[in-house]
Amino acid sequence: MGRKSNVLVGIDIGTTKTTAIVGEVTEAGIDIIGMGITPAKELRKGGVVNIDSTVEAIKKAVEDAEHMSGCRINSAYVGIAGSHVKGQNSLGIVAVKGREV
Repeated sequence: MGRKSNVLVGIDIGTTKTTAIVGEVTEAGIDIIGMGITPAKELRKGGVVNIDSTVEAIKKAVEDAEHMSGCRINSAYVGIAGSHVKGQNSLGIVAVKGREV
């Protein structure tokens, strides 16, 4: 990430919007220094409907958060919520022709 050293980034991919938020960790807590929100309709019942549209929504939200915070985002905590979502530890690789996900 760019100019700040104690920065956390979160991305939430939802059914109506994709949000990226940048927080700077301070002694008092976390100060929000950047945010990007992109309207979206990429998920339906927790499943990705259109991968290209999902990627573009994430890119736009991250770019807006980078611009507002003045930080270059290289990593983030990502969340997808819902009553149907279950956690599972796993390692894997997904090939998407001509794309990086």
